[in-house]
Amino acid sequence: MDRRRKVVMGLSGGMDSSTMLAYLLNMGYEVYCLNFTYGSKHNKYEIKSAELIADHYKVPYRLIDLTAAFEGFKSNLLLSGGEIPEGHYTDETMSKTVVPGRNTIFASIMMGYAESVDAGKIALGVHQGDHAIYPDCRQDYVKALDTLVYLASDRKVEVIAPFLDTDKIGICRVGLDLNVPYELTRTCYKDQEKSCGVCGSCRERLEAFEENNIDDPIPYENQEQGFQTLEGVNTALAILKDKITSETNVERILKYSEDIKKLEKQKLKLLDDEKTQFKSSSTDYDNFNSNRLNQEKIKLENELVKKTNQLDTCRKAKNRELLKVEINKIKTKLLEVEKIIEKRRNM
Repeated sequence: MDRRRKVVMGLSGGMDSSTMLAYLLNMGYEVYCLNFTYGSKHNKYEIKSAELIADHYKVPYRLIDLTAAFEGFKSNLLLSGGEIPEGHYTDETMSKTVVPGRNTIFASIMMGYAESVDAGKIALGVHQGDHAIYPDCRQDYVKALDTLVYLASDRKVEVIAPFLDTDKIGICRVGLDLNVPYELTRTCYKDQEKSCGVCGSCRERLEAFEENNIDDPIPYENQEQGFQTLEGVNTALAILKDKITSETNVERILKYSEDIKKLEKQKLKLLDDEKTQFKSSSTDYDNFNSNRLNQEKIKLENELVKKTNQLDTCRKAKNRELLKVEINKIKTKLLEVEKIIEKRRNM
């Protein structure tokens, strides 16, 4: 086959790369798939899905271990990092899941492999929804990478990104048209067998299926449990309330209304749990010595100033709501500390 019709791509087992594989095969390309182990929280679940997808489409597939190379890298997506944030995919908190240099490292390996199998292209599954958070998924990055790969391969290999100007909803639509077996795919970022349904990646996927008027074929942990954090609930409420104002379909409006009621109940439950936790933390405050109480007061006051300044400059309605919740929590804790300080003064 003409080398211009041969392409090497990264197959993670997620929705985007699985759709891209189906798309490239449908376009008549001979496709070689690579996957990478790099110490991410969801790696072992993605690998299972990637193997199933590669087997489904009967394409060459190789798994490359880069765990040692990513040791010491800082990202919440990695096993060595903090918790995966919940909420919408475009929220600033999702920037914690950026893995520095990841796509450049993967692309370099794909370029070398493409030269070795006489393929003229490498394909990236980056899309429009990634642009806000991930710098190595944007148009200017892909353009620069294409130049780099072309020159580094002595003009033998170029970069293509079929979904660069398409969002997750559009990718889902392409996949549904091509009968991609989405039930085999894995999108969730968390280190757990069943997808959580509340991390940014899951939320974006669920919205894509919803906008295409079809149920996501995979099971989710939180379909029954609901959101587990106030941050997640508030983000989901903001999204649903925004949707309901612009929706004209009566069935959709009724569904969104029901979802809002469920989320409001979940929010009340989480607030009750938080109050219980705070009562126990108040007992801890009683045991603080005076110096520690004053230090805690200063710390809370500084945090309050910081969050208030962020609120003053924040323009996104969803983020403003989240900041207001955080500010109220800080004010409540600060009031508790001040009460205990005053109580000790009067003893």
